[in-house]
Amino acid sequence: MTDTITDKGTLPTPHLTGDTKYRIQPLLVSRQYYNEKLSNLVSNGFLDLKVCYYISDDDGGMRMISNELLHTLDIPADLIRSQALENIKASCSYGIRNLEGVLIHMCATKMPCTPDLQSPLQIYILTNTKGFLGASGLLLEDLLTDFADLIENSFFILPSSVHEVLLVPESSEMDIGSLNEMVCAVNKSHVSPQEVLSDHAYHYDRETGKIHV
Repeated sequence: MTDTITDKGTLPTPHLTGDTKYRIQPLLVSRQYYNEKLSNLVSNGFLDLKVCYYISDDDGGMRMISNELLHTLDIPADLIRSQALENIKASCSYGIRNLEGVLIHMCATKMPCTPDLQSPLQIYILTNTKGFLGASGLLLEDLLTDFADLIENSFFILPSSVHEVLLVPESSEMDIGSLNEMVCAVNKSHVSPQEVLSDHAYHYDRETGKIHV
């Protein structure tokens, strides 16, 4: 994930005016990786993870928002956080789809929250239209609530990588122990260390609307 968390291209020193504020995006990372590599960045806690922030450009470049940059901008960190959340809400680029459908239609350009409830593979993927840093969709409370209402169930969240997470309905035959083993196995064999979110699953409670570690 080296390119996903370092500057790509050169950007002028930004100000939260005009177009710049609409380019602020959140990046969900593991707390361990944050402590090792990213501790100079503006961040806040989310579950046992960390949320960092960056400014994107039209060419796919990204400038991480460091504490030094925040000081230069002379703005509160809360403004960065609220603007980033507002931006991903307004983008409408995050959604949930049945994993089977995603595998069949790898070139799909839209990610609506339209799970196929008739599919035998009851595993769903939450990401954005680019499939890039899409795990940040976990910050969208309304998206998770709508999904829980649609499947009429609570669900488990498997942190596949910083790019996406998998959702498994509680009504499936899989238990939390098996899911934790699955997450650990996939992390070790298929996910680079800098793209790992955590080694365990999470649980979304439909009744409370909360994610639990």
